Amino acid sequence: MPELDVERPPWTRSRTDRIIAGVCGGFAARMGTSTWLVRIVVLIAAFVTAGLATVAYVLLALLLPLEPAPNEDAS
Repeated sequence: MPELDVERPPWTRSRTDRIIAGVCGGFAARMGTSTWLVRIVVLIAAFVTAGLATVAYVLLALLLPLEPAPNEDAS
């Protein structure tokens, strides 16, 4: 099977596409999908898992770095 040569951004929280902490925006950018789709899935998962997805969101918000600002060098 051929490998896909797709450059994906690193796992980060979004600076611009955010409502709370930018976790869903960063995940959507990484996966190349709609941010609203990710937000709806997280919301449904929060209800289905009795809040476990909310705990995961908070942990990701604390652990994932914020994406670099546009004027910062990628060093």
